[in-house]
Amino acid sequence: MEIKLSIITVCYNNRNGLQKTMESVVKQTFTDYEYIVIDGGSTDGTVELIKANEQHINYWISEKDNGIYDAMNKGIKIAKGKYCYFLNSDDRIAAPNTLEKIFEKLKPETEIIFGNLSKQMHDKFCNVIKFSKNITPYSFYRDKPAIHHQASFIKRELFQKYGLYSDRAKLISDWIFFFETVLLHKVKTQYINRVFAVFLLGGESSTGIGINEMHIKEDFIQTYFSEKQIKKYAVKKMFHNRLIIRKTRVLFGKIVGKIFLLAALLKREI
Repeated sequence: MEIKLSIITVCYNNRNGLQKTMESVVKQTFTDYEYIVIDGGSTDGTVELIKANEQHINYWISEKDNGIYDAMNKGIKIAKGKYCYFLNSDDRIAAPNTLEKIFEKLKPETEIIFGNLSKQMHDKFCNVIKFSKNITPYSFYRDKPAIHHQASFIKRELFQKYGLYSDRAKLISDWIFFFETVLLHKVKTQYINRVFAVFLLGGESSTGIGINEMHIKEDFIQTYFSEKQIKKYAVKKMFHNRLIIRKTRVLFGKIVGKIFLLAALLKREI
């Protein structure tokens, strides 16, 4: 019988972060999963930690890789689950019953299931980012991601059908994958209004994308969006980025994020 979920953790010289991630996996009430750890050749005690927890890990490897997406692709090639879930070291599944609650609501036809994300700085929760269930072309034009990989489960067969993560970009290959599958190929998505994971701020992906990634995103937009769409979205984005409006949106976003955080805490989602 097929395993429902392959949880894939990639890491490199982050022993303490990996320990927190692994603990959140082991504590799950849902058990129909396999756990895969792809380490980039750590020298800080990470490998020793992995060996000490081998009873909880179905497969692990420690060898040099070509970056986070290369490591994630290694995990995909090993995975046997119906869905793949990428939970990087430092990040953790929101609560012990998170996976159980998600799979209770999963529809059989769903190819990508996604939900909300809590952000944390050090040991303090910052807010909860609530994603929209309605994904539009503008969702990929704006700066905010439409789907976050720490808060999404992807049907493994999508990687077989549309390919693995691209090696063209250092930080946005998940954006490229979601752009191609959700926007271009119209795969079936399902949004669940629940916090999937706690995302630790301060990592490489939270510091913003570089020039190369910006050019790649622009190439996709220029290739697949109509001139009318681009003009419309550019005006909308320019309006949102006006100083007074941007400050208002940031302030409003902080307040709303705190409200969502309080709601998640009350419902014991995190």
